[in-house]
Amino acid sequence: MRCVLFALLPALAWAGDAEPLPTRGPEPRTLQYAPTTGERPAADTKALAEDVTALKRALERVRSAVASGHAGDDQARADLRAWTERAAPEDEHAGEPRIGQRFGERLRLRPGQMPIIDADLEGEPLNEVLVAFAQLLGRAVDQLPGAAGRRPVSLRVRDLPLDETLDRLLGQAGYGWREADGAIIVIDPQRDPPSAADRDRAARAALERAAAGEGPRAAEALYLLAQREQAAHRPVEALRRASALVDRFAGDREPTIRVWAMKGMVAAGDAMVALGQIAEARTVYRAYRMRAVAIRDHAERHRLFPDLATVYLSGAAAARRLGEERADPVAFDEAADELHQFLEFYGDDPALAAAAAEARLTLGSLLVRAGRWQEAEVQLNRHAAAAGKAGHQIHLWLADCAYHQGRFDQAAVVYDGLVRAWRAGQAELPTSAYAGALERFGLCLVSRDEPRSVEGLLAFLRHRREFRAHPPSAEALVATARCYAEIERDDQAVAALWELLKGDGIPDAAAGRIEVDRLVGDLIGRSREYPGPVRAKVLFYMGQASWRLAERDRSKRAAAATDAAGFYQRVIDENPPAELAQAARLGLARAALAAGQEERAVGLLKEILRDPVMSERDRQFCAQLLGGHYREKGLLREAIQAYRGEVSE
Repeated sequence: MRCVLFALLPALAWAGDAEPLPTRGPEPRTLQYAPTTGERPAADTKALAEDVTALKRALERVRSAVASGHAGDDQARADLRAWTERAAPEDEHAGEPRIGQRFGERLRLRPGQMPIIDADLEGEPLNEVLVAFAQLLGRAVDQLPGAAGRRPVSLRVRDLPLDETLDRLLGQAGYGWREADGAIIVIDPQRDPPSAADRDRAARAALERAAAGEGPRAAEALYLLAQREQAAHRPVEALRRASALVDRFAGDREPTIRVWAMKGMVAAGDAMVALGQIAEARTVYRAYRMRAVAIRDHAERHRLFPDLATVYLSGAAAARRLGEERADPVAFDEAADELHQFLEFYGDDPALAAAAAEARLTLGSLLVRAGRWQEAEVQLNRHAAAAGKAGHQIHLWLADCAYHQGRFDQAAVVYDGLVRAWRAGQAELPTSAYAGALERFGLCLVSRDEPRSVEGLLAFLRHRREFRAHPPSAEALVATARCYAEIERDDQAVAALWELLKGDGIPDAAAGRIEVDRLVGDLIGRSREYPGPVRAKVLFYMGQASWRLAERDRSKRAAAATDAAGFYQRVIDENPPAELAQAARLGLARAALAAGQEERAVGLLKEILRDPVMSERDRQFCAQLLGGHYREKGLLREAIQAYRGEVSE
C-alpha cells in the first residue's frame, strides 16, 4: 500500500538540483566580552546587571499576570500565592518558640511552614528524643525502633530545618523516616527499602542544604531544584528557584558560578513559557543569547553558555507560538532568523544532528508560510536527506515550492501521487490537504506553457465530486471557468473530455454534458461567495464559453450568444479593472449582434469607437464588427465609414 508514496521520492530529485542558499551571516553585536581572568571590566559587570534587571522586570510582569488570572492555571495561581506568602518576612517563623518538656531549653522549635530546630543534646536515648520531637510537633511517632531505640545519640544544631534535623538524628542509628497522615514513621532500610518518594525527599533535602550555602555547589543546587520543579509541572516554583539563582549569583566573578547563573536564566525562560508568558520568556532568551554571541572565542562561549543551542531552539519555538497567538508576521520572521542562526552554528555538529534536522523542518515550514519558496525547498530537502524519509506533509510543501517557482510538471507528479495515496486509504494528513493537492494538480496542468485545459477541467471536476466539503480557492475557481471556455472552442477538445470522463464511470457524452453542466452551475453559484474581481473573471470566462459554443454549434448560436451577452453584462456590472471591463464591452457588442440585439450592439460599438483612450487594436476590432453589420444590412455608405473608424450620428 505504501508503494505510491515511494513512487513519489524520485520526483523530488529535482529539488536537490537547486544550489543551497548561503546562510545568513552573524550580525554585529554591541556587547563585548573580556577574558574572565583577573578583574572583570566595568562594562561587562554593567551588562550582567542589566540582564538581572531585565529578568526581574519580566518576573514581576509574569507574577502580575498569573496573580490576575491572565496566565497559568488555578494551581499556578495557588503556587504563586504560596510563593508570595513564603517571601514575607513576618510569616517566615510565626509564633513563639516551643520548648521540649523532657529536655527544656536544650530542644527548641520555631513553628512555620518549615519548622526550624535548635538542639543541644548529648548521649540521649534515640526513642526519648523522637518522643520529644513528636510532642513539639503535635504529631505521633509510629514504629519506634526496638533495641536500637535505646542507643544514645547526639544532636547539636542551630537554625536547622526539621527535615534535615530528623535525617541527622535517625541517620546515627541507620534509620530513615517518612511522613504519612500526620505521623512520623521510622523506617528500617534493611526491612523496608526507601520508596521513590523517600529518595525524592532525601534528594530534595540534600539540594536544599546545598542551596543554602555559598559557591558553585549552592548555584548548582538552585538550578537543579528549578529543574525538578519544572519536571514536576510546577512552573511557578521553577521560576522562583531560577530567579533566586540569577539574583544571587549573576554578578559573581567566578566563571563556574556564572555558568550556573546563566543556566538559571534559561530555566526562568522555560518556566515563563510553561506559564504562557511567551513575550517575557523571549526577553530572557534574548538576553542570554546576546550575552553569549558577544564572546568571540567559540570554546569560551560554549564553556560559559552551554545552553546556547537549546536557547536558539527555545527562542524560535517561543517566537513561533507568539506569532500564532497574535497573528504576528514579525514574530514568525524572528523565529526563522533564530533557526537560521542555530543551523549556522550547529548545523554540522554530529551531537546535534537530530535537533538540526528538526530545526530544518520547522524552518522550512516557516519559510513556506512566508512564501520564501526557494529557501524553504533547500531546508526541506536537507531535512529529508538527514531523516532518510519524507512524509506526505514534506512532499506537499516541496510540491508547493516547485509550483510557485514555475516547475509545474514536477509539482504535478507529486500532487497526483498524494491524491492517489489518499484514494488508496494511505492518508497521513487532514482531508483538506489532499483537496488542496488535487486543486493544485489541476492548476499545474493549466499553467504550463502549453496548457492542458481538458485534463485540468477533469481535475477540477474530480475535486468537486470528491471534496464537496472543501470549496475551491479563488485561483482554482477562475481556472475552472477558463478551462471550460477553452474546451468549448472546438469539437476535438469536447470529445477528448468525454473520453476522459468514461474512465470516471460516465458512460456517454450525454451523461458527460450533465456532469459538466453541474460543474458550471456549481461554479456560478460559488462565485457569489468570492470577492468582486474573482466573480468578474469567472463571469467573463463563462461568457467566453457561451460565445465559443455559439461559434461552434450554429443550431445553438442565438441562445448561446444571448447567454454570452448576459454574462458579459454581469461582468461590467461588477465594475472590474479597466482591462477586463473593456474586454467585456467588446464581447457584449459581438454577442449582442449574434443574438439579434442590433440596436444595443450598434449603440455600444459607437460608444466604444468614440472613446478617446481606446487602443488601436480594439478600435479596429469594433470597426470590423460595425462595418460588417452595416454591410450585411446593405448600408454600404455607413459600412465604409465604420471600416474607417468613423461614427455617424
